Amino acid sequence: MGKKGASVMSPHVDGFGQRYRPLDHPLQSRREILRGFLTSSIWETVKNPLIILLLLFNSFFILIAVMMTYFGITEMTWVQPDVPVKYVERIMTDSISMYFIVGYWIFILYGAYIGPKLLTQPMEDRSVTLYTCRPITKLDYLMVRMGTFCTFLAFLTFLPVIIIFGVGIGLADIPFSDKLSLMWILPAGLGVAVLVMITVAFVSMAVSSLTNKMAWAVGGVFMVFFMPTVVGGVLYGMTGNEHFLAMSLWFNVEVVMNHLFSIQIMTHDIHWSLSLGILLGVSAFCLWITAVKVTTTEVGT
Repeated sequence: MGKKGASVMSPHVDGFGQRYRPLDHPLQSRREILRGFLTSSIWETVKNPLIILLLLFNSFFILIAVMMTYFGITEMTWVQPDVPVKYVERIMTDSISMYFIVGYWIFILYGAYIGPKLLTQPMEDRSVTLYTCRPITKLDYLMVRMGTFCTFLAFLTFLPVIIIFGVGIGLADIPFSDKLSLMWILPAGLGVAVLVMITVAFVSMAVSSLTNKMAWAVGGVFMVFFMPTVVGGVLYGMTGNEHFLAMSLWFNVEVVMNHLFSIQIMTHDIHWSLSLGILLGVSAFCLWITAVKVTTTEVGT
């Protein structure tokens, strides 16, 4: 006999008389959970109208770069059947460079919007607590958000390089051996894409992690990218010291890009290795700041 008042319940009936059955489905692994989180994060971002607008607007610049490559090569083919390989090389590198220079504004707009959207807004509305429940740690959360950011930046950077390179190689009426000699353009262009991606992503995420207010985060991203450019330009104009130009992140990207593509359009003495070191150093520092803030800051603080 049990204690008075104790009730005997079926193992398939809870205290409110509701029937249930034991869960016989295996629990998801951490990898499966992170994959699902990343997929939902990307899909959530894709459905944002402003992101779609930015991607469509960016497609316009991709089209311009592709047309530049197309007409540059086909026009020379009509005039001179044997197109010099150096001409094809110049057309392709100029088109890729032009795309990155013009697309700079799109990259910054994207970083100023998507960074705070992915990192600051969940802190502001405290929905981050829904994500960081076990088994998702704060570091997992940061990795997924960074992966979402870089996925869209890859569309803005990697894809145009591949398209422009493919159009140039496909249209160039040159011997196959000459086409092989142009293959270096693809890894060089992808190298610039990687540099742009990590710079925009890491800086934007770092600024976004420093506040839980969307307006401050958006304004902060613009300030970090534009203010050093303005200040560096003013100081250069006052002193004539070209090293002040290296305060601009985008200036350093252009220096490295011009070195990779062997383009001589700048008259400064800034060495490309200095610019590369600045970009990698700033990116590493921003990644460290983001990791520390996300993993140590409590929601609401």
